[in-house]
Amino acid sequence: MDFRLTPEQEELRRKTAEFARGRLRYDLARADSEGCFPRDAWTAVGRQGLLGLPLPSSLGGAGADAVTAAIAWEALGQGCPDPGLPFSLAANFAGVVVPIWKAGLPDQQRRFLPPLLDGTRIGANAATEPEAGSDLFSMKTRAMAKGDGYELNGTKVCATNAPVADLLLVYAVTAEAEGKPPEITAFLVERGTPGLHLEPFPGKSGLKTSPWAKVRFERCFVQGGLRLGEPGSGRAIFERAIEWERVFLPAAALGAMERLLESSVAHARTRKQFGQPIGKFQSVAGRIVRMKLRTEAGRLLLYRAAQALEVEGRAPLETSLAKLWLSESWVRSSLDAVGILGASGVFADADASRQLAAAVPATIASGTSEIQEALIARCLGL
Repeated sequence: MDFRLTPEQEELRRKTAEFARGRLRYDLARADSEGCFPRDAWTAVGRQGLLGLPLPSSLGGAGADAVTAAIAWEALGQGCPDPGLPFSLAANFAGVVVPIWKAGLPDQQRRFLPPLLDGTRIGANAATEPEAGSDLFSMKTRAMAKGDGYELNGTKVCATNAPVADLLLVYAVTAEAEGKPPEITAFLVERGTPGLHLEPFPGKSGLKTSPWAKVRFERCFVQGGLRLGEPGSGRAIFERAIEWERVFLPAAALGAMERLLESSVAHARTRKQFGQPIGKFQSVAGRIVRMKLRTEAGRLLLYRAAQALEVEGRAPLETSLAKLWLSESWVRSSLDAVGILGASGVFADADASRQLAAAVPATIASGTSEIQEALIARCLGL
């Protein structure tokens, strides 16, 4: 089995990392303190063609396979010092672009995909509710047929990108029957639709440039042409989207882990204590070795998940394995990096500290670690 990248993949990785290091650098300390969304950086990513890599050229994409796209997003995460931007980009791609790509009608694809891919518009996914996170069937948001469309009522929380989004993909219950799971349907809701209310969440401890919001629907009327897929297809649309998210979010995390490893090695080689570089101490070297091990194992899991998604179309086992390993590893490697850097690693503006603050919520997003374990167990027949 050949694990080498093709020349084209190597070139894409190199160009993406160079782009991220050069173009995606801004006053991050100020952006964090003020919770500023980096709109210019978002637009630059779209113009670079990174938002539509796996989509066919007929829809405005690059026609790349899922592994190649994951490689590019890994490089994006490695070169971009702001973990919030890749987090928001992944939410836009997996949560909105993928559902429209896979389930949208041709006119919906023509209308919504080009601006979502070139960075001129932003998408947000609204699925989570106060009492319905991992348990999708517990959602309270309802969509009742009314005239030539639907009336939405309910509340969503922790909707990534919602405060700046031009388009929301919303999941709502459209029918219920005794003894059966509720019928869930997906809808496309544009910003400014009457009855749509957005309340930004202030003061997150991490991912501060990735804006979240509470979303309320109060007699929010959506035209029937903005229903995504058939009535009752919402769960299938959601599950397909979340598998893509469990590739792209971990890919960016892997890139961040690589950067932490590089900076930790450089620090361990140059920082001296007791007359020698601290990398000569077994306790420090051991941390770095474990960081390397997590990174290499995570890459294999990630590429395998992307390949399974490409070939099979669905890959619940492989994507859950990759997401579980890399999100948990990101936390542990961030802690190791802070330990190696010592006092300089705990300042709010230190990369290791910022990555740690981002890694913790990454174990919750796209399904908690416990949910990943349950999914993996189910795939094993337990």
